[in-house]
Amino acid sequence: MKTLKTMRKNMNTDHRCIRGLEHMRSPAHFEQIRINADCVYSGVLREQQRQRMLGIHDPEEIEKISAAASLWARNVALERGAVDEKSAHKQTAAYKWISKE
Repeated sequence: MKTLKTMRKNMNTDHRCIRGLEHMRSPAHFEQIRINADCVYSGVLREQQRQRMLGIHDPEEIEKISAAASLWARNVALERGAVDEKSAHKQTAAYKWISKE
């Protein structure tokens, strides 16, 4: 609970793990995530409907549409992963330094 309060007050969360709680940062942040996800769903559903109407089955086209519509999520995940990797390396280095003493 303390982590959520810190996040919502835009305070420094460097010493707290917020992974998985990003959507709770603010109502506006949550709404944007929901809108982005809805765009992916609607794109895939439209393509499925189009294919049904034409009597075709093209899963590769559905995959392309999903990948393009969710590119934002992929980029965010890559950015977060890079931050996590940097943090893990920093913590590992600090642990090694402490354990040498």
